[in-house]
Amino acid sequence: MEKRRLIFGSGVSLIDSKNRVAMPADLRKAIVANNLPQGNEDGQDFYIGKHPEADALLGFDMRFMHDLNERIREVERAKPVDDGLQVSFKARRSAFPRTETVPFDTSGRFTLSPAMLRRGQFVKHVFFYGIGDYLEIWNPHLLISLPDADPEMKEEARECLAEKGWLQ
Repeated sequence: MEKRRLIFGSGVSLIDSKNRVAMPADLRKAIVANNLPQGNEDGQDFYIGKHPEADALLGFDMRFMHDLNERIREVERAKPVDDGLQVSFKARRSAFPRTETVPFDTSGRFTLSPAMLRRGQFVKHVFFYGIGDYLEIWNPHLLISLPDADPEMKEEARECLAEKGWLQ
């Protein structure tokens, strides 16, 4: 199997009046590259789901979705049927139902649904943070205000906002 292109880098985007945001180019290029081997004709969509541990979202490509599904199947195969079903239901319920397919245009613009806006507590800005196999999508002001958030991630959000003149 072909190696995944790692998703790394960061950036911040403004939410426009139609709830559109633009994904930074480096992150978008990795998403497109990872989508193409899985049969996505143009690679121009990705998936967004609720972060399992934070008031943020996760963004990932089609290959990650397939890999996640395969990891869940491996757990199912390793457990007896009764236990396997319990593990499977929990993992599948948290991984797939609250995930949306999100198309984006060639400039990386995509629309956040009302549900995703609510789940991420977005108001005006979106902070993207690539961490290998997926990216985290945060309200940067919320992230910066969290006392237990990763200090380097908070600093990156501050720098991205300051670069655009959006630091409050």
